[in-house]
Amino acid sequence: MNRSEAPTMSVKIIEKPEPPASNECCGSGSCCPCVWDYYRDQLHIWQQQQQMTSLELKVKEASLASPAG
Repeated sequence: MNRSEAPTMSVKIIEKPEPPASNECCGSGSCCPCVWDYYRDQLHIWQQQQQMTSLELKVKEASLASPAG
């Protein structure tokens, strides 16, 4: 690997999760994990990925806008 090449990691980008349908939750509160727990976890991951993607785009735009020196 060339020193100028940064190591890369493989990250699975997820689509925005859909909330569970009304018939997917039993409502007993005893399921572990509940479909709502899974949904909230996936939504949190998706939100973090969106923030990282936005930040990466801003960094790239800034580097393209600044003159090379």
